[in-house]
Amino acid sequence: MSFNLGVELGQILVLIVVVGALNQLFQHYPHRRPVMLVLSVVFAHSAWHWMVDRFTALQQYRFNWPEWNLALLSHSLSWAILVTLAGGLLWLCRGWFEGASAAATPRELGQKSV
Repeated sequence: MSFNLGVELGQILVLIVVVGALNQLFQHYPHRRPVMLVLSVVFAHSAWHWMVDRFTALQQYRFNWPEWNLALLSHSLSWAILVTLAGGLLWLCRGWFEGASAAATPRELGQKSV
């Protein structure tokens, strides 16, 4: 428990230091776009190396992946259909809520239009 608490406190401390340093950098350097581009490239480069290192370590283990057969395909397609239906339902609800908010004009609400 105390180890996890120490890790989380360390992450918060690093975040405070990084945000403070970026704040100071942006206050003294008015051109933000080049700075953000360079920082993005540095972070992406570091993330790429971490990903490759972890993938190399992961390859040492053997996993029992499921064998592709008709039962697995059928199960996967069932989940794909369910996700598609849920997305369609959310899309329809979004359109319904937008239509309800667009129908409430200022005159209908008893307000004067400007």
